Amino acid sequence: MKPLLIFFLTGTSPPGAHHFRRLSPLASSAAGQLTFADAARAAGILLATAAALWTVFIFIPCLIAFFFVFGRAKDRRRDREYLAGTYFAPYAVRLLSDAGKLSELGGVNVTARSRSGPELSGLYIPSPDAAPGHEKIMLIVHGYRADPTFIMAPQALFFREQGWSLLFPRLRAHGGSGGRFTSLGIREADDLLGWTDWAAAAHPGAKLCIYGQSMGAAAAAFAADRLTPDRVSGIIADSPFPSPVCQVIRMAGSLHLPRRLIVPAVRLIGRVFLHADIASTAEPALEKASVPMLFIRGERDSTVSRSDTESMYFACASEKRFVTVPGAEHTLAFIAGGDMIKSEITEFTGNCVG
Repeated sequence: MKPLLIFFLTGTSPPGAHHFRRLSPLASSAAGQLTFADAARAAGILLATAAALWTVFIFIPCLIAFFFVFGRAKDRRRDREYLAGTYFAPYAVRLLSDAGKLSELGGVNVTARSRSGPELSGLYIPSPDAAPGHEKIMLIVHGYRADPTFIMAPQALFFREQGWSLLFPRLRAHGGSGGRFTSLGIREADDLLGWTDWAAAAHPGAKLCIYGQSMGAAAAAFAADRLTPDRVSGIIADSPFPSPVCQVIRMAGSLHLPRRLIVPAVRLIGRVFLHADIASTAEPALEKASVPMLFIRGERDSTVSRSDTESMYFACASEKRFVTVPGAEHTLAFIAGGDMIKSEITEFTGNCVG
């Protein structure tokens, strides 16, 4: 070991090392001394090696994961067997029953145009009590890879009983809507604005409120500075998160992966395919919000931290309220909250629409 150390420091050859000398960029073939060119060449080799390792072990796996996480959503199953493997299991009977009742109401397939391009599909179920110019429309916005007419059926039936017409949009890269990628709320804000355009054109004079869940709530938050009282009367943000990067960090942590290496790679990929920075946060938009907002969080939410939801609440500049539902997991606050959460929502929407 000592002869090798002398070799690297002085260029003197240890016995039997003449073959190694020819291969080492640190050994000068002329004077036997380290030169600037040799050091630069060695640094280049180290950088190239590091870049290759980063590409093979970080970038390429992140690229594959990006297409899986942010790529077009596949329709999930709607049966008890599927729900049995999730935290929805205790409420499987309720969800399946309510989804069946909702499907019996029929509805009309409608389309809208996102403000950033894709054509979007949706389902509109008018209230039988709706009167022209006095209609109330609840825009029910789904979460990541969720079917709003299934996972949000309990909310929909509740609003139906209160005389609301129901509008179920499909955000980009979900269902029949266009787009190759979801952006976990950033670009979906443009989709949400497209649906407010549709409602204003198709039902002038109607009172419109938004109930967004998880990614749908994040989309409403990202659009908060562009949602105005002349178009939207109130926003209910159920289980919102402030930034897509929060979910990327959570996923990396659950898989015990190095987030300091993964997040920069995913941000780079996102800029290419999403034309957005996944580290963008909804807080700047919330700081300019003018529409009243109700923030709802399940006490046992393991997907979005309380601090993340609270940061959104404190950033919101409009009239606001924060409600925590004891014992509820992510997106289950409405079902688990019973009469308490129904009362909160009824009071909030009543104040919004008058």
